[in-house]
Amino acid sequence: MSDDTLEPAFHQAMLDVYQRAAALKPPYKATLLLKMVNQLGGREAANRLLDTDETSYGFAELLLRGPEHLKLSVEYVVLQHPWRALFDDEQLTVARQRLQQVGCPLPPENDEPAGGQTDSGLPDATSAGPPIRILPMSGTVEFQGQTVKQVQEEFFLAELPMRTPPGQYLFRTKSLNADSGTLVLFQKQASIIASATLLSVEWFDKPQGEYRGAMYFDVPSIRVFAPISVAQMQQVWPEFSGFSNALQSLDPSGRDGFENLLATTTSPAAIQPISEEIPDRNELWEGARHRVSINIYERNPEARRQCIDHFGTVCQICHFDFEKTFGPEAAGYIHVHHRVPLSEVDKSYRVSPTEDLIPVCPNCHAVLHLGGKNRTVDEVREMLRR
Repeated sequence: MSDDTLEPAFHQAMLDVYQRAAALKPPYKATLLLKMVNQLGGREAANRLLDTDETSYGFAELLLRGPEHLKLSVEYVVLQHPWRALFDDEQLTVARQRLQQVGCPLPPENDEPAGGQTDSGLPDATSAGPPIRILPMSGTVEFQGQTVKQVQEEFFLAELPMRTPPGQYLFRTKSLNADSGTLVLFQKQASIIASATLLSVEWFDKPQGEYRGAMYFDVPSIRVFAPISVAQMQQVWPEFSGFSNALQSLDPSGRDGFENLLATTTSPAAIQPISEEIPDRNELWEGARHRVSINIYERNPEARRQCIDHFGTVCQICHFDFEKTFGPEAAGYIHVHHRVPLSEVDKSYRVSPTEDLIPVCPNCHAVLHLGGKNRTVDEVREMLRR
């Protein structure tokens, strides 16, 4: 298997580590690891952790919960089949030594684990194609009265990636009984409007308000596209009889056909970040609007990263600091506000991450747009002084 195929699967495995660690007793939320993986990618995050002279804070936290939990450490994961093919001998030696120093057994060197799973329970990229499931979205509560365009722009592209943890999709009673790696197609009314890769499903010990649990999705995998109708679905899956309020499974062999369908109905730029296309790294395109059957706006993750690198993660209006208030679990969490609303952009424009974007807390972000208005940062600061 080539690195081009293996690396995305390893990225997903690293994200799955976060969810599995959070399910430990007591739980460990590896927020810093999650931040590194989301910003750098799974492989580069592992490279940096292996290149340091000492083990990470997360390694120590897992060790405190018992040496057996080090199977969730980056050191253990990179030594497993097939991920070790991504790393050089020096990096693998570092990983082995760190585990051996604390008495943690190493994963098998030559034998491939059976059942399509790595020794830690993470998905093996060499197993059969992932399942495909249809998830009907609530039309009576969260998304009541919202158009497809609003759900795509405001929920999938803006809210879902910025939740804590990122990609958390809360549910009341209806959840997927599905494995990590499942491709989930989101159904609104009589069409498919988005897709994402499932990482894990959690049922809460006690309901959190009206929610009984959460599904966690891989943020880089989230895509929106022109709505896919029943007739289009039947081009890929002839046996598909139509949409309903029930969870549905689809034949995984139709995955390539579905990707081809998206390629013929949606511009690739509408579902992929475009920062790699920009030759001048000092200027980034933001808010590219693509005319399909709906308008889709791009939120450039590279621009967001450069904005946070410049300003930090403290709200630039009220100075609220998530990490200082809530501790390390909330480190790095912040919204990024576009001073020029994307809804007012009719074509691509050059954005300066330090002039056009600004970090703000969710409360201040809400006030900036309260009542459907687009207040300036200075206007909200003035409101705080009253």
